[in-house]
Amino acid sequence: MRKERILLHVYGEQRDSVWTLTCLDLAFASRATSLMQAKVYVRANAHAYLDGKLVGENIQFPATPVSAAVVTKLRMILAGPALATRRWSNA
Repeated sequence: MRKERILLHVYGEQRDSVWTLTCLDLAFASRATSLMQAKVYVRANAHAYLDGKLVGENIQFPATPVSAAVVTKLRMILAGPALATRRWSNA
């Protein structure tokens, strides 16, 4: 069976030598000391989630659920000033 390619929106941030990648579409975050390892965790957890498993169920690829408030905040950061300008110009 062929797997379909999907596009996921991911926000990444490095603090204190730890990368945190937050999948905005599926509301989970993965952390690792390298960006490449964090990407592997996100990809593995996304596939597991789409196969019907819970986020964080597989201890080989750690992940934690993220609240809707955090996802909204990160989406606003990614949208940047253009979104704020559009919002104010429509008022």
